[in-house]
Parts: sequence; C-alpha cells; structure tokens
Amino acid sequence: MGSPGVGGAISSASDTQISSPATNDLFVRNSSSRWQNIPLTDLAAQVTNGGVEKVSTIASAGAQPALNLSNGNVYNVTMGANVTAFNITGAVASKACAFTLYLSQPAGSTKTVNWALTTGNLLWSGGTKPTMTAVAGATDIYVFESIDGGANWYGSVVGQNFS
Repeated sequence: MGSPGVGGAISSASDTQISSPATNDLFVRNSSSRWQNIPLTDLAAQVTNGGVEKVSTIASAGAQPALNLSNGNVYNVTMGANVTAFNITGAVASKACAFTLYLSQPAGSTKTVNWALTTGNLLWSGGTKPTMTAVAGATDIYVFESIDGGANWYGSVVGQNFS
C-alpha cells in the first residue's frame, strides 16, 4: 500500500478506521485526503430521510410575501398584513417545480389575500380564485405547481379552515 491517503484499497488501509457512520451521512474523502462522514442536506437528504422537506417560516408576512424556492419547497406563512401579491423566486427556467403553502391568519385578527403574483401568472381550476378562511388563527393549505419555471403557476386548494 502507498502513503496514507494515496493509492491502495480501503479494505487494506491501516490508517483508516470506520465505525458506525452517522445515519444519513455520506462517506467522502476531504481536501486533506482523509475520509470523513459528511451530513446529507437539502435534496440529497430528502432521498434518505423518507421525504423530509425543508420548511421556510415567515412569522408575520407583509403585503408581498417573498417565497424563494431555493430556501425550500414548503412555506409556513402567517399573514401580518393583507396580501396583495406573492413574490415567488428561485424557480429554474423551463423546469417543473412545486411548493406547498400553509397560509395562516394571525391569532387576533383576520387578513385577506389577493391571489396575484409579482411575476408570472397564477391559474386556478375553473378560473375561480379561492377565498381565504376568515377565522383568526385558521390555516389554509395550498399547492402550487409550474411546468415552465414559474411563468405559469397552477394553484390548488388542499384544505381550508384548519384550526
């Protein structure tokens, strides 16, 4: 076998000890030519974590909540103002993408939603925009899908008035 970290088979390496790597880690060689466990994150972690998705929370959203898909594809948003438009960014041009929106009324009051986007088109089944549940603290769940990188979004109501 060659020098440590150079050549030779891992099965015959005398300077390497492998014992119970952490669950959902990837065993890789680092920049110092040493083997180490690296935690899987984001998309790679979804495969090994049984579909666990990254959630982005906006505790008191303003009039144009920013939903950047590079921060995750599940959004937990509590409205702090009436929503005039959603600002969706991070979609990859000409690629399909989707996200889930948990949209909640604040605890002590209710807000309204104007289903508009700052860029792109938002389309609903039958051309009818849903009405947000007007109950303090209630949550409505929506799914948005695009097959063209966010030029057109197709909205679906999953359920309303979860409280």
